[in-house]
Amino acid sequence: MSVMTFRLEDDIKTRLDTVVSKLGLNQSRIVRDALVAKLEELEEMVILMERVRANRPKRPIDELWKELGLDN
Repeated sequence: MSVMTFRLEDDIKTRLDTVVSKLGLNQSRIVRDALVAKLEELEEMVILMERVRANRPKRPIDELWKELGLDN
């Protein structure tokens, strides 16, 4: 397992400390779970972007400008 160090704004750290204290939770576990959830969301976004790029037809830029009505 790796160790990671990062900075948090004071208000976020205070909120985290408060929740951890009141609920008796593990601070590292909360941060780890939140990071995993965000990573899963971003990984899904990457997959969707790759699918869009793979299915996008390639056209000359002047054709695209014309289609968008920007070919003044």
